[in-house]
Order: sequence, then structure tokens, then C-alpha cells
Amino acid sequence: VVAVPGGVTVTGWTIDPSSPLTAITAWIYSDGVLVGSGLANVDRPDVAQAYPSAGPNHGFVITVRVPEGTHTICARGINIGAGADRQLYCGNYTLRYKPYGVLDELYTAPGHIVVRGWTFDSDSPTTALNVAVMVDGRLFATLLANLPRTDMPGGYLAMAKGPNHGFSADLSFPQGKHTVCVIDKNVGYGADAT
Repeated sequence: VVAVPGGVTVTGWTIDPSSPLTAITAWIYSDGVLVGSGLANVDRPDVAQAYPSAGPNHGFVITVRVPEGTHTICARGINIGAGADRQLYCGNYTLRYKPYGVLDELYTAPGHIVVRGWTFDSDSPTTALNVAVMVDGRLFATLLANLPRTDMPGGYLAMAKGPNHGFSADLSFPQGKHTVCVIDKNVGYGADAT
């Protein structure tokens, strides 16, 4: 089970001994709800080696949509003839589609504002994201998160496929009391992150 933008891709194989040459169906469940299915007819030489009388065409690769959050993903081989369906696998997965990021600095001084942080989107980790600086609900500036940030925590650095996801700006800023929001703009599937 591999996370992909908007869901997961489930890869495996299944054979029904009642009809070993027949490609049967695999069903994919999320939290007990059927979310997709596919015919197990993909070439799998390793399966043919283990079960020579069945031949190689019993693999499946099924991509299904699953919302963001933690879910139990299961695969089931669907029986034909005598016998019963068989659960092939179940596991828990946490899926996140919106960008990851940290706002390290946001402060004002007379006449300007400083914004600094990093962000990336796992849907497209090598893409430099736009970062919107909003003031009082209106777009004030758009920054590009393409500066080196080798200080990103190791797990994030690996997910981002490199350090070039930083942003930093010193912007002219109007006097007075204002509400400032910094928004990491999503790419691909998902939503922006504030």
C-alpha cells in the first residue's frame, strides 16, 4: 500500500484454487467500506514460479481515493466457486495531502514585516510552492519557497527530496493594527495549509 495524491495504490496478487487459471477480482476497503476493485490479471512471474499450475496473470494494481486522515486499508480476494472470500491484507495509514511547513519567524518593526519559514507538498515534492502573505484578509505578497533550508528536520528533508523549500522576505508594511496570515499554497490534490 503506497500513498499517492488523493489516495493509495494497493499492489498484490490473488488466486482461487477452485479455478487457478482464472483471473479473479480484488476488492479494496477503507475503514470497512468498499472503495475500489480490479481484476487480478497483471503479469506476476514470481507468482507463476510459486504456483506453476496457475500461471503468471494474477497480480493487481488498484488505485483508490481515500480522504485525508488515518484509515484502515484492506485488500480482499473475491472467491469463485466453492469456498469463501479471503482477506489478503489490512493496515493503518495516515494520509496527508495539504502542504507541510513551518513558519519560523513572523514579526513587525516600524515600516516592515519579516516572514521566514519552509514548506513543501508531498504530492509534488520538487515543486517550489507559492506562499501567500495575507493582511486583513487580502493578498499582500506572494513568496516562492525555493531557498535552501538544510536545517529542515531529517524526515521532512527526505520527503521534500532536497532542501530548496525555504522562504524569507522583509516587506514594507503599513502602520496600524493588522491580522497577518501565511498560507502554503497546495499543488495537486488537497487544500492550502495556514
